[in-house]
Amino acid sequence: MNEKSLALKKLYSAQNEVQNLDGRIEKELNEAVQRARNVASSIEDMTRVSIEKSEKNISTVIENEKRKISNTLLNDTIDKAVSRSEEILKEKFRNNPELHDEYIKRSLKILDKAEIK
Repeated sequence: MNEKSLALKKLYSAQNEVQNLDGRIEKELNEAVQRARNVASSIEDMTRVSIEKSEKNISTVIENEKRKISNTLLNDTIDKAVSRSEEILKEKFRNNPELHDEYIKRSLKILDKAEIK
């Protein structure tokens, strides 16, 4: 082959490659867009799952804290009620010694009836 035919052959080859270049670029761009959509969809799914888990954990923590507060308030109320009852009984016994004696007698009867092992 002479130089001219070799140059023509290279020119036709380059021309064919340039003609196909637009199609290859378009194909690569379409594939890149599809990959980007897939990645975005995966990120959205993972984010949604993460948010759902966080919301569930937050709800659980809130419920646990509510229970703790409720138990604390209940215990405080019970303690105050017992203390107040003691104060009332002491005051009644002080004001009425016969009640105190009667209480002791009843307690002793109950103890006599109880079986001690």
